[in-house]
Amino acid sequence: MPRRTWPGAGTVEVLPPGARTFGEAPSETRRQCAGRFLASYVNKNTRDTYEVDLRLWFRFIDEYRIDYLTAHRSHIDLWCR
Repeated sequence: MPRRTWPGAGTVEVLPPGARTFGEAPSETRRQCAGRFLASYVNKNTRDTYEVDLRLWFRFIDEYRIDYLTAHRSHIDLWCR
């Protein structure tokens, strides 16, 4: 798998367009990751707030065609603005 160095992010593996993660459809893997993250919070208000944030984040990365596993700090900074 090709590797690329990103400023401030170190060296990462670059997935070819259309590559799938763990042999699953990207949306299913993303739902599983979000579910595990949310399940780690005991407080319902915290979970609900993070769920809204995740929905907005996923909408943003879908719009700009950014893979959620390869997003960088610069993508997050752009989303926060």
